[in-house]
This record gives sequence, C-alpha cells and structure tokens, in this order.
Amino acid sequence: MTAPALKHVVSGLYVCSCLMTLGCSLGGGGAPLTARNGIVLNEGLFCGAGVVDRSTCRPGDLGGRDWQRADDLPPFTLSEFGSRGDARLAAAEVRAHYLGSLYYDGDLHSFCKTSDARHRLSRGNTTLQEFDLAQMIDWRVVRPLTTQLHAALAIHAPAEAAGISARFSDLLTDEVHERVQARIVWFVSRYQGGLADMEHDDHLQTCLSEARERRAAVVMGVAGYLMLGSQVDETISSADVVLRSLDRASSGYASVQVEGELRASLGTRWRAEVSTITGLKVTQHELTTTAWPMWVQLE
Repeated sequence: MTAPALKHVVSGLYVCSCLMTLGCSLGGGGAPLTARNGIVLNEGLFCGAGVVDRSTCRPGDLGGRDWQRADDLPPFTLSEFGSRGDARLAAAEVRAHYLGSLYYDGDLHSFCKTSDARHRLSRGNTTLQEFDLAQMIDWRVVRPLTTQLHAALAIHAPAEAAGISARFSDLLTDEVHERVQARIVWFVSRYQGGLADMEHDDHLQTCLSEARERRAAVVMGVAGYLMLGSQVDETISSADVVLRSLDRASSGYASVQVEGELRASLGTRWRAEVSTITGLKVTQHELTTTAWPMWVQLE
C-alpha cells in the first residue's frame, strides 16, 4: 500500500509590506467623488495631468485665473463620432462645447457659437490622461495578491509556489478583463490667452456681445473626465472571483490545500481594494459617452 500524499495545508495569514498594499501604493487617495453617472470614483485615482492638488483634482491656476468647482456645470453627451473610442476626438468635442460658452442663470449657453467657432475651438490643445480600469486592477490588486499568495506558499509548499501563483495571476487577470471594459479619460482644456485674446477672435464676437449684454461669465477652461467603452460588471468586486481563481489554480496540485486565514485574507483584500478602484454600486453599461466637468475657469 502506498503512503498517502502529504498535503501542505497553507492557512497562515501573510501580511504584505505596506509598500505592496493598495492603500500605501495610492498614497492615500482623495475623498470619493460621487459621479453623476452613478459610479463612485476616488478622485486621487483618476486625475493627474495638469493637476496641482490630487486630493481634489484641482488644476494649476494657469493664465492667472482661479479654478472653481463645476458642480452646476451640466455634463455633455458626445456625438456618435466622438464616442468611437478615440480620446483625442472626444476631447475636441468637449473643448468645442464648453470653451467660449456663456454661463448665466445657473446654466451653460453655447447657442451663440457658430459651426466655424466650434471648429476653431476643437483644434486647440487639451491635456489628456487615460486610465484603463482593468489594467489598474491588474497592477494595484492582482499583482499584490499574487505576491501575498506566493509568499505564503513558499513557506509551506516551495516547490509548488511558482506554478500555483502564476496560474492564479493568469486566471484572475482573465476574470478582470472579461468583466471590466472601461477607460477613464481625464482632461484639462483652456482657451489660451483668456478673454484678452478671445476679443480678437472674429468667430466668437457674437458670444462676447451677448456676454456683455447679459453680464454673463465666459468659460475659459474646463477640467473633468469622461468614460469610453464603459461596461463594468459589479460582481468583479465579489470575493468569489478571487477564491474561484485560487481553487482553479491549485486544483492540479494534490499536495497543496489553501484554506483558513489565507483564503479569508485574499477574499477580504480583493473585495475592499477592487471596490476602492471601481466603487461600483450597480452594473454599468453606458450607452453614451458623457463628459463630466469637475472644475471650470470663468472670466
């Protein structure tokens, strides 16, 4: 009779270095932004280019004008052409819509702009930074959890540690990319030269004349974000996702059984840290591409 296979029971709780945990790697992040499209985003995660305060995503005061919170500035739904997935085309539409428009009576007014004015405005420069949500989960959650699993396995089952960890990482990555297809684009756009230069733009004279008549403010800068190809399954943050990948990764190794505190730790970290990135409350499948302004420069 052959001796029964020795099972390496891996149940010890392995605590990663602070540098490998999500909270440390994000530098603490900022207060969550409750977006008007139903997704709660951590502001510190999804802004960076042109920003001087990552806790609020406030851009630098370029041109000598302060940025104001754009809580009352309405969002803008892009055309089918601008929604095709090209961030620069999307940004051009955002720039043409907001810059040079008038703000009064608590709303944005852009009817004064001619098609030529919109075309000229769309050709200006916009600072862009793109975040692929699935890749962010890979880097900030999948990799640290794989490191945690490998370190625990290396103590109790060193021969199997590399194989199980690699398989775990591949399976978890597949889960993420299957359930999350969303790109978040952060934008900062300004009319360079402000009102002084706009006075010389023949295509915007109608807007400027109306602004004087109504004593309205003119939008000189806008910063915010838009989501391209937004399809996110809320179940991605479930602990079942990581535990299913763990069971499948170790299923071919009869001598290894991962249980107890390690399973609980992986499940808890996955649920908390993926939720920090996505903040999902409901399943999202956006049918339109919408720009959500956070900051505005008025003159």
